[in-house]
Amino acid sequence: MKSVCSNLLVLFRSVGSLTFGQGMISGVLALVLAALCFFGAIAFHFPEYLTTPELRQRYDVASIRQLMFCSMLLAGALAVLNLALLRTLWLASWSLALLALTAIMGGHNIAVGAFPTDVPYLGLDWLVLGLLGTAIIFITIEKLIPFRDQPVFRPEWQTDFQHFAVNHLLV
Repeated sequence: MKSVCSNLLVLFRSVGSLTFGQGMISGVLALVLAALCFFGAIAFHFPEYLTTPELRQRYDVASIRQLMFCSMLLAGALAVLNLALLRTLWLASWSLALLALTAIMGGHNIAVGAFPTDVPYLGLDWLVLGLLGTAIIFITIEKLIPFRDQPVFRPEWQTDFQHFAVNHLLV
């Protein structure tokens, strides 16, 4: 566990863009998707405490399940590819471990029964959907209308991620 924490700290403290061919881009993507799927499974198990009531009424659970299934497949494929190519083994291993935990918890097929709606909640669904939506929108905009020609994982990507986390966690 100490090795994983130190590897994550090294990743977030490092500077410079991630380059193709080293397995870091696919490894980070696999780990982020696996973590989002894991958080999604936890939110499916405890919707009354971890989902936003206003947001719950607006999204289709079947679509969220489909998105979660596709994300699990993509994260698993990227992690297996990195394992096969012997690149970023620690990222691939942790991605597969999170995916295995998600699958053991029920994956995208977790049944959600009736639950009280008048309890305090954290809004984990808002965090997960916000990260996916923000990433898709801004990466697309930056690639279609670039201000400067820069990679997605440019030197400041860690700062961008930290700003996202703080802004969403404060909300």
